[in-house]
Amino acid sequence: MRSKPSVVFGYLVLLLSSLSVPILHHYLADRAIEHTRMGTGLLPAQFLVWRWFGTLAWVFPAVIITFFLISLRHEQFTRPTTLFGLATVQLMFLTLYGVYCAFLLSHLLLERVA
Repeated sequence: MRSKPSVVFGYLVLLLSSLSVPILHHYLADRAIEHTRMGTGLLPAQFLVWRWFGTLAWVFPAVIITFFLISLRHEQFTRPTTLFGLATVQLMFLTLYGVYCAFLLSHLLLERVA
């Protein structure tokens, strides 16, 4: 079965946008997390959750690639509702990740000011 160009483009846009969080997390946030280690070498719990979110972000590109490969055989995965569902879940995760990062950064900045 041949996929429509709009479906391929939709999956490509989702894939490229889903790669932003794991790549930025790997290059920027992981280094920042490592600098928050306490004197004992342990990380505070809130930074462990941040690290877990960064690891979880790699699931989205894998799911999108899998859905695209399945869409080559099954009509069900070429529907716009499938693409919108993936986009909705990805947007919810991006929002949660962004709010959590803003929360941690605000607490770090407030601790330094006080």
